Amino acid sequence: MSQLLPGRLGSGAGLSLALLLLSPAAGAADPSFSVGETAMTRLSAEQRRARLLPSYPFPEGYGISSHGAARETDGQRLVWANVNDPYFSWDDVAGACFVTPVRDQGDCGSCFTFGSIAVMETLYRALRGDPSFHIDLSEQEVVSCGAFSSCYGGGTAEEVANYLEDTGVPDEVCFPYTSGNTGDDGECDRACADATPRRHFIAGWGMSYLPWSESTIKEELLNGPVIVNMQVYDDFYGYTGGVYQRSSEVPDGWHIVALVGWDDSDNSWICKNSWGTDWGMQGYFKMSRQDDCDLDIFDLLNSTGVCFASHATTLSVTDAEVYAPVLPDAGSLPDASTARDAAAGRDIIAGQDLTNPRDAGSAQGGDAAQRDALAASAAGDETRGGCDCASGRGAGLVGVLLLLMLLARRRLRAHS
Repeated sequence: MSQLLPGRLGSGAGLSLALLLLSPAAGAADPSFSVGETAMTRLSAEQRRARLLPSYPFPEGYGISSHGAARETDGQRLVWANVNDPYFSWDDVAGACFVTPVRDQGDCGSCFTFGSIAVMETLYRALRGDPSFHIDLSEQEVVSCGAFSSCYGGGTAEEVANYLEDTGVPDEVCFPYTSGNTGDDGECDRACADATPRRHFIAGWGMSYLPWSESTIKEELLNGPVIVNMQVYDDFYGYTGGVYQRSSEVPDGWHIVALVGWDDSDNSWICKNSWGTDWGMQGYFKMSRQDDCDLDIFDLLNSTGVCFASHATTLSVTDAEVYAPVLPDAGSLPDASTARDAAAGRDIIAGQDLTNPRDAGSAQGGDAAQRDALAASAAGDETRGGCDCASGRGAGLVGVLLLLMLLARRRLRAHS
């Protein structure tokens, strides 16, 4: 494999974002998405590019035999659905939302971590059959402690997956995210004292060496969300809704997001981003499935097009990972409901509204008083980064029935 060259894509810093949004590129299809002011359009060109990866996020040093293209699973799908279904999304499984809230990576090119953790959190919820299960894992652990990663140089989903499989990550309260405020990687010694038993792991991972077909992506989505890459163009910053299909010719860099579903009615993929809820559709977006990629594997920096999901990564978890982490002593938890969860062996501080240091300002992960303040802010709903799903839907009657079926299936598996 040719070496990936360093450096940023494009030179759009001097171009007017408003002009790009209003002037589609010559020959490009008419955009079917809406644009407007967002958290990203309020930033400078330099600040926007700081949230992207400087090169195509494909890992070096992974031989064909190291990991297959297929997801390692326990042999059963997590939902009952079909690739021929016209619509499927993990944020709306029969009315139940298994996707955790949208996060904001801030002034750090850490999308490779946020996209990967987003997929992992959804898998934990799905395997438990519980869309209300509160899980919020530490992206800061990977950014600060992963030798492969940095705010400036980025990283790959495969490197994160190796870290999640071998080292694991604690919860957000144990090691809060600060790089979004500081713009640097932070120190690796800021995790809570009892981080080890609070670590969460994955069982394995897989990756694509060539772009998957639509049917293959759908098959993988039925097992869980998929980590995918894309090249970001200037018109993407002002996206507020609809199906995105670029109208700009100015690429800024590469990005990694969580692909959570599809919608055949408008030929789109449904995705969760990490730019906060003041962008897109409460942090989500729809991506056109119409091909837009001229990928040169020998000169990736000169590839053109969004190249959405030209590279994909999958994670897998089993009961051994989902039920293994241990909570702090029940007495240190902020309310009785979390104490009951601890007694039941739940793996994350639940039933809380934890103030997010990436939104609150300058909280540091190593400060015990600040972590106590985070825990003491419990209120009932998980709001770190905004509402749980793009639609804000909860589990309706159909969703409840689905959950009962999931739990029944899990009991049968446990006794088989």
